[in-house]
Amino acid sequence: MSSPPSPKRPRPSPSLETWIKSHGGYIHPSLSLLPSPLGSTGLFTSTPLPPSSKIITVPSSCIITENVARESDIGKACLAQNPNVDSKFILQAFVALGITVPSLTNYEPYFSSLPKTDPTPYSWSPSHLSLLKSTNLLASLLLLKSSLKKSYTTSFPSSYKSLINLPQFELSCSLIRSRSFPGHLINVTGSILLPYLDMANHEHVCPVTWSCSENEICLVNEGKVVGEVFNNYGGKGGESMLMCYGFCGEEMEGEMYGLEVGVRGEGGVRKMGPYYVRRRGEKQFPKELWKVLDGGGEEEEEEEEEGVSAEAVEMLLETLEKRLEPFEETRERDDEARAKGSGAGEPEVLFASRYRVGQRLVLEEAVETLKEMLGTVDEYIDDVDDVDDKVSENKV
Repeated sequence: MSSPPSPKRPRPSPSLETWIKSHGGYIHPSLSLLPSPLGSTGLFTSTPLPPSSKIITVPSSCIITENVARESDIGKACLAQNPNVDSKFILQAFVALGITVPSLTNYEPYFSSLPKTDPTPYSWSPSHLSLLKSTNLLASLLLLKSSLKKSYTTSFPSSYKSLINLPQFELSCSLIRSRSFPGHLINVTGSILLPYLDMANHEHVCPVTWSCSENEICLVNEGKVVGEVFNNYGGKGGESMLMCYGFCGEEMEGEMYGLEVGVRGEGGVRKMGPYYVRRRGEKQFPKELWKVLDGGGEEEEEEEEEGVSAEAVEMLLETLEKRLEPFEETRERDDEARAKGSGAGEPEVLFASRYRVGQRLVLEEAVETLKEMLGTVDEYIDDVDDVDDKVSENKV
């Protein structure tokens, strides 16, 4: 097994802005990287930007793709260790090398600019993790920790383990979760990293436009920008925001609760889902969930649109009422921390409370809707019974 390359001799590294521009990129002259109220670094403009202003252009030579990672020395070492390893893992290994020894890559200014710590719950202390007790997020974190440890142990190149330990690999995975963009933006598969552009924080009401080509990717704002320059990550819920970015806002637009269902079959109980229950509205309960609860399968096609059985409603109601109980137990604490906002002290306390409140609201509304549905069914049954009674009386 060959040894990893030695780090290059320390030398002054150009700033991220200078590096982007030297490759033909563009950064609006008024932009700068400053601490954000969200607790991270953000993009800020010193002068108001009118609508349709070109904010950032990242040239293709600065974009990190899964293919870039595969063609790197550490990517080849990953494939030599395990020819079946997927491209996602290779990208994680490449980023781990970049944040540990930036000079061993062609992206030193970018990797040198990245955070050295992980703000997400993945790296929270045990006392802070206890704030997530009985949540889907905590269960997901425990599974992720186990999965990453196994991946590092079995697939990370042995020749690089003297340079990169498990915590550094875990940090690289967190950075990719929080900073990656879908590859289809530039017609490639997998995830991509867009230096400098990934410094923009999330604002779901922020209108932006992407302009993409083979040579570059450009971000243009559609409204007037004053102060912090935001990107729009899409309609994410508190769980997704907290898991990927380490923070979440009040009552996130895409708030949802994931539910797995155990279905008995010939081979025993099989878990199906998760199915996502949302806030009140047309898509509060997915159709696939009703099909499973009614004894069918997700893939079964129904010739006609059928109603939901009372048994399915009762089953789901009982399940969600139980899921709601842990959130009811922490209601007072969560509401108090949420009301204090940034004055709650530790950000972990504030964000955990916001997440729990969001989950509670989804479950409360779901329970209320299901009770209304059962009420409608009961009224229908009562009406049918009345008709049957009258028919019987007439016969007599």
